[in-house]
Order: sequence, then C-alpha cells, then structure tokens
Amino acid sequence: FQQDVTALLRAVLASEQVLNDGAARLDAMKAALDATPGPHRAALDQDLRDLEYQLSELRRKLAGDSTIRSRNEPVPPAILQRAQRAGNGVWGSTASPTATHQRQLEIARDDFQSLRGEIKTWLDALEQAGEELEAAGAPWTPGRGVPAIENP
Repeated sequence: FQQDVTALLRAVLASEQVLNDGAARLDAMKAALDATPGPHRAALDQDLRDLEYQLSELRRKLAGDSTIRSRNEPVPPAILQRAQRAGNGVWGSTASPTATHQRQLEIARDDFQSLRGEIKTWLDALEQAGEELEAAGAPWTPGRGVPAIENP
C-alpha cells in the first residue's frame, strides 16, 4: 500500500512540476506575443488566454483551489490531498491501511488517470501555440527549439 501511495505521489508531484514549467512557457509566450506585430495577434492572444484558463483548472483539480482555501472556506479534496491523506495514515505505522485510506488512494488514482490525459492534451495545445507563434514571427521563447533561417 505504501508503495502504491508513493508511486501516485511521485506522479502527482511530477505533474505539478510539469504544469509549473508549462506556466513559465506560457508566460514567456504571452510576452513574445506582445512584441509581435501582425494580424494574427488577436487569435493567438485568445488561444493563450484559453490555455491560461485551462492551466488554472488543471492545477485546481491536481492541488485544490488555493483561492477558496486562503479564505478558510471548505474545499473538496483534490488529488494531491487525497493521496497525502492515504499515505499519512499508514506511514510510520505497522497497522494495515483502513478502508478509508484505501478508498482515498483509489479515488486519487482514478482521478489522476483522467487528469493525466487532460494534462497531455494541454501540453499538446501549448506546443501548437508555440508553433503558431513561430509561424507569426514572434520572438523566440523557451521550449520552441531553434528557429529556422529563411534564405532570401
């Protein structure tokens, strides 16, 4: 059971870092778009805003709603909290996990499996937005690779 919790927490924490890295890329892309002239700006700007909204939803599902939590209001447990609760009840104990611990892990694992697909979809959309920025002649941003040089 402890190994299952550890594996899930490893994946959840890695996903959180992937989203943080994606957020940094998205911020750089928004700044590059501001420095890009041309008619494609409005559509690209909307695409980046959509990605930003989707990112906030992914983070909320993964780690909970920090805005509501900061106001000391109750929030439903997120994947990270469920996995941590499952583990905290058995780490350092020789007792078997309770049915509640097992259920918390099961819910967290199931929720994470579906969220993992959503994260991959979001990363693909982020990559597509980077390609669109490249096509629009935007300044280089991290994660977009080395720009090609066109022959005159």
